[in-house]
Amino acid sequence: KDEDESVRFYVSANKYTPLDVQMDLANDENDVVRSGLAGSLQISIREEKFRKEIKAKIAKKLMQDDIPVVRLALANNIFLNSEIYSDLAMDPDPVIRLNLSQNPRASRNALMTLSGDEFELVRANVAKHHNTMSEVLTNLSKDESVAVRAAVAANVNVSAILLELLGQDLETTVLRAVARQKNTRLVTLKKLAISPDVEIQLAVANNPNTSRELLTLLASGKREKSVKDIAQSRLEPILRQE
Repeated sequence: KDEDESVRFYVSANKYTPLDVQMDLANDENDVVRSGLAGSLQISIREEKFRKEIKAKIAKKLMQDDIPVVRLALANNIFLNSEIYSDLAMDPDPVIRLNLSQNPRASRNALMTLSGDEFELVRANVAKHHNTMSEVLTNLSKDESVAVRAAVAANVNVSAILLELLGQDLETTVLRAVARQKNTRLVTLKKLAISPDVEIQLAVANNPNTSRELLTLLASGKREKSVKDIAQSRLEPILRQE
């Protein structure tokens, strides 16, 4: 209740502030104070049901705040539940949706909603997010944006089958991402190895799935010295063992 808004902000931003005080601060007249609460609110699955319900009500109240900075703090908060994230994914402010798409704890449902966002940056963040479902990645692999398709190819959970499809893309940026992926199969790497793009050749030479035969091919012929050097350095221990 301090008259200084800075003091109230630090109270609201303190994760140990009692629940009844948090409820009062959710109605504070100052948006910075409310944003402090939005950023510090934690909803744990281990808490009693009534505490989770009250915190969820506080979060929903803050989510309807007219001041974007309050909702932005919620979007960056990694301690909320999936329902809050799903609702935030429909926020009218693109900056809030962008920040939510970068939140490592964003829920699968929220990411599914954001995958259809009108802004390329949001879709690209969803495409590379570790929580994005395989069916969403499949849809995004057909996105008109090169950046989005490249992000799908770089996703840690992307399947080898999807990488094979992306390996037929016409854009070099996408093909480079496919060539760097540890999930890319040898059959796809062989097709990429004949690309005139040096970065793609380098990525294939460095890929752990590249075979002895393919390394031999990359180490010979009229290729850039950097590609040959990498291929030869990987071949040496193989040949020595043989």
